[in-house]
Amino acid sequence: METNGEVEELDEGLYSRQLYVLGTEGMRRMATADILVSGLGGLGVEVAKNIILAGVRSVTLHDPDPVSWSDLSSHFFAGSDDIGHGKAEVSRHKLAELNNHVSVHVLNKPKITSEDIRKFTVVVFTQGSHETCLEIGKVCHDLGVKFVAAATSGVFGKVFCDFGAEFVVSDPTGEDPPSVMIQQIEKKPYADAFSQPEFLVTDFTKFDRPSQIHLCYAALSDYAQKHKGAYPGTWNQSDAQEFIQCVRNLNASLKDTGAFVSELDEHLCSLFAYTSNGQCCPVQAVIGGFAAQEALKACTGKFKPLMQWSYFDAIECLPSSVSVAAEKCNKELVVGEGDAAPRGSRYDGQIAIFGHQFQEKLNRLKYFMVGAGAIGCELLKNFALMGVGASPSGKVTVTDMDSIERSNLNRQFLFRPWDISKMKSTVAAAAVKRMNPE
Repeated sequence: METNGEVEELDEGLYSRQLYVLGTEGMRRMATADILVSGLGGLGVEVAKNIILAGVRSVTLHDPDPVSWSDLSSHFFAGSDDIGHGKAEVSRHKLAELNNHVSVHVLNKPKITSEDIRKFTVVVFTQGSHETCLEIGKVCHDLGVKFVAAATSGVFGKVFCDFGAEFVVSDPTGEDPPSVMIQQIEKKPYADAFSQPEFLVTDFTKFDRPSQIHLCYAALSDYAQKHKGAYPGTWNQSDAQEFIQCVRNLNASLKDTGAFVSELDEHLCSLFAYTSNGQCCPVQAVIGGFAAQEALKACTGKFKPLMQWSYFDAIECLPSSVSVAAEKCNKELVVGEGDAAPRGSRYDGQIAIFGHQFQEKLNRLKYFMVGAGAIGCELLKNFALMGVGASPSGKVTVTDMDSIERSNLNRQFLFRPWDISKMKSTVAAAAVKRMNPE
């Protein structure tokens, strides 16, 4: 860690497990990194949480937008009392508690400028339009600042990386190096990478999906521009048809580029439109973890960065009659527009995807979970935000016979220094009850 320009001794008790992965040199590089996270919705707070736990020098939060009811289904550091207050300010105190070696600041500005960007090692952008990403991505590329863009829309998500024209990976695999261990990777800026995309395929049963979702995300910005920033209505079929036309128009304009798709999957596009207003915390946990890991690669030079786009979808989680192929889809949508309408509930972001009836089923579940370690903490967080077992007839029970140690604090984010020596299950249960009092 760095204090007053001098690097203080590495806290090996806290980072003992992480040192096995990154090594002392990687940790020291990370301890001199300053990261800007723009967008503090559910996705942004997930990214910030992971980066702060890892131990960078500073994290600056940027998001003047107020917390809304729909944020509460995915923002684990915001509650009903925070509605109407700026997301960055709401998040700062609880994020700062995660690691006292990391300075956490708020950038109180409506818009980020190039002068702001040049102060940082990495910029992680988790909100804003396609056009804003083009603008911020170009500034970062020109200034040599590493840029990570991430987004989620319902059950869809994306991550993009640009670590500049010259980025050196000092340890590409984590294994013993051959005779030549330095690898230089040149990356395209956001605008060039959009029209000539390279996709990391993570699910080979969905090999054609990335190119389709690539268009959907850009078309979503086109749709929002025509509707004063509004996305298609939840499970609104006429809005979905208008969105599909935006995708068609965009695809036609890209005919001579590598982003052109010869055959659009219009059923997939409609599912994207139906759920684009939704907030799904498990999807944000996946994308947030991925984006944070890329930011840490940018800081440390450890492991190969993403080349350059990765897309994710979980449409199999949607009701079966709307997630299957178009030719097999029932004419009646299982999730009706009325069933997905907001109710002034902390679960509105999730109801927009799965409907109110589905939410009631989640609330009645009874789960028994063994283990409150790193994965257990993440599962409990997701259960709490989703409302699993939140009704009087439901419950979640967790057991873990282990007690909290200092090295746990680097990965098990429900625990704090004052919890050391207490039982994991007791502390974890109390922490998630504070996230969701229901």
